[in-house]
Amino acid sequence: MKNLCNSLRCKNYIDLMQTATGFRFNIFDMMSALVYARVVHPCSKLKTYIEVIPKLFEKYDFSLDQLYSGLGYIGSEYEKIIEIFNHQVALKYPFDTSHSYFDCTNFYFEIDREDDFRPKGPSKEKKNQ
Repeated sequence: MKNLCNSLRCKNYIDLMQTATGFRFNIFDMMSALVYARVVHPCSKLKTYIEVIPKLFEKYDFSLDQLYSGLGYIGSEYEKIIEIFNHQVALKYPFDTSHSYFDCTNFYFEIDREDDFRPKGPSKEKKNQ
């Protein structure tokens, strides 16, 4: 998992973004620790910090308060961070979405007239059919 994360080379971009903050911990390292911890044992952020992160292979140096502050920052910069990761993934693993498939068992459309592709089905609001 760490090799995959390193191969994407997102750390430099996230570190550059972090220069505009006053954080005294590394945002990318914190994000990485959370990702690795969620893969190993998904649980609450508090439990992740107390029980899972200390057992990870690498040692991480951020407090619980810093974790929460970092999560606030990640939330505020979410679109930029996702764009960085998506761009780096596309560079390393080019993909063609012209033929994409989605496997779903049941799907319905709330429409007046159904056709061969869009069957009329139950509405989430349980409106009269």
